[in-house]
Amino acid sequence: MGVFGTGASFFADFSLVFQAVILGAFIVGWRRAMAKRIEEHQKIMTTAFVLNVLFVGIYMIKSLLSQGSAEFMGPEGVKDFLYMPTVIVHGIASLLAFVLAGLTLYYGYTRTVVKKRRVFPKPLMRTTHRIVGILAISTWTLSFLTGVFVYILLYVLYQ
Repeated sequence: MGVFGTGASFFADFSLVFQAVILGAFIVGWRRAMAKRIEEHQKIMTTAFVLNVLFVGIYMIKSLLSQGSAEFMGPEGVKDFLYMPTVIVHGIASLLAFVLAGLTLYYGYTRTVVKKRRVFPKPLMRTTHRIVGILAISTWTLSFLTGVFVYILLYVLYQ
């Protein structure tokens, strides 16, 4: 039994909470950028990305060692028309969010200037970082929400 009283494993519950924390950190970091608190923004976003890289590594190792993921126990119609399409969207959004977050981090570090120990975006170069960052946060949110939906289907509705 999972931490939340579902049929989920501890790892499934941990994944859900950890991804919520990472998404929360990305949102806090984005808000720091909007408030022009660039140094805090940079530290928060870098930390969240590194935590996610560690999580993805652990998740991949766990998936390889346990040979796959949980089996869907619901009706075939729900599996074919709701569960599988959601899993596919979740997988694509997760991969895209990971790549976009990496690009955002790259643009953030390569297109900034440090003056008197403070970090400033280069005036004409910040738009790429900003656009890719907005896309990264959007796809990360989609990935998280579809992941929560898959969790509900697997462990709450059809366990």
